[in-house]
Amino acid sequence: MMAVVALPRLILLPFNENLYGDAISRAEMGERWMANPHLITAFGDGAGQYGPLHLYLVGLATAFVDREVAGRIVSLLCGVLTVVPLYRLARRLAGWQAGIVACLGLAVWGLHIQFSTTAASESVAVFLMLSALSAFSSALETGRSRDLVWAAVWLNLAEAVRYDAWMYPPVLAAAVLLIGAHASLSRRQLGGFVAACLLFPVMWMVGNYNMHGDPTFPFDYINGEHRRWAATYNGFWREVWLRLQGIGFWPVMALVTLTPGVAAFSIVGIVAVWRERRTVRWIIVMLSAPILYYAARTTIFGDFVPLTRFMAVSLALMLVFVWDGHRVATRWWGSGRARSLVRAAAVLALAIPVVIGWLTFRHDGPVPNVIRPVSPASTNRRAVMSAAAFVRSTVVPGANGLVVDTDEKTFLDLPLVFYGGLLEEQAIRVRQPADLSRVERERPGYVVRLDGGSLVQQEAVRLSGRTLMLDGTAYDELDGFSAPVHVYRRRP
Repeated sequence: MMAVVALPRLILLPFNENLYGDAISRAEMGERWMANPHLITAFGDGAGQYGPLHLYLVGLATAFVDREVAGRIVSLLCGVLTVVPLYRLARRLAGWQAGIVACLGLAVWGLHIQFSTTAASESVAVFLMLSALSAFSSALETGRSRDLVWAAVWLNLAEAVRYDAWMYPPVLAAAVLLIGAHASLSRRQLGGFVAACLLFPVMWMVGNYNMHGDPTFPFDYINGEHRRWAATYNGFWREVWLRLQGIGFWPVMALVTLTPGVAAFSIVGIVAVWRERRTVRWIIVMLSAPILYYAARTTIFGDFVPLTRFMAVSLALMLVFVWDGHRVATRWWGSGRARSLVRAAAVLALAIPVVIGWLTFRHDGPVPNVIRPVSPASTNRRAVMSAAAFVRSTVVPGANGLVVDTDEKTFLDLPLVFYGGLLEEQAIRVRQPADLSRVERERPGYVVRLDGGSLVQQEAVRLSGRTLMLDGTAYDELDGFSAPVHVYRRRP
């Protein structure tokens, strides 16, 4: 099963690219940490808004391979290793056939292929969370404290990668207590488990309190970013559209990313298991809790824009129930019709990721740009990569300096700087008037402007046709680049 899961990821690994902000930021921060290894204790100590563990792993990988590849190799290893806890969890809950089917679903899950071939943290987080849940299910079955300890270890590691893992320990304990699935475990064991899961969160909050005076400083920063993003949905109809996404985004993404047949079998299996096997309901609660939390934030409070990567663990857990859905279909319609449904689901599971990948692989346009976040073929916009190649071949060798526009919606400046061969601090970003001091001091030779970016909103910047005036200096637009990227060279 590990070989089957590895095959499509190894095929795409040489061609895929780090996509969007998180993958690129984590690769750069991991490289910076490796240049100055130390114990990261807080937001301002080199982690930024991220948990430190993933940065350690990416940083260590940069000691052996280039930074563009390092984080993707870490994700690939964790993506393939996810087979182990997924199979064990599904086998324990529903038998070995469920384990095989779940792993086959993982192999062709296009979104997880993207996770496994980019430097973002989802692949690592899914592996750690499924490892924790597999160990916890073993503890429920056997009552062994050893399994409970391992579950706490895996959860602490997951919490050190992504903050959304912090919600799982109390939800997990409450679910098994309320459902009555804890027959093999005492309340004292469950209390000890939750306390053990607090090890990293407490250390991290202490570190942030000592450095920033606020134990939840990273949470405040991240929530502020999401609130600002949600606030861009201004106006009545745009706000209605945002709140409707809270209701429809999650089921639609399940149908699109897992593909309709796999998702339908899974949903049928979840409903059947909830009715038939009370002691397994805790895993369904674990699957549903994050989805309901983020849906409430979007629909009721309007302060969160839904993103598919926030439901990665929930989607992975849906694979556990696909075999149960097949079992129910066989009972309802007979083995012959059920086999036909399985064949149709298998064809869709293979065809949809291939079609999405083909549409987005090194293609720009309205359709590719919309579906790119869920594509197994994670390539950046060609206009951005063309400008990045120019920066790498012309700007960097000539040490001419570069002003890069910013766009808080598309973050296209991040891949441009990353693949252009610049360190983050080497690119001048004019976000506020105070940043113009760097422009005056360093006299950059080139400017990159993005359609919809913030550069032209600055008082010191004027755009007139193909000429850009930056703090009194004229820059002329160069040919050979396409929207939304425009490159300018300082006039002699």
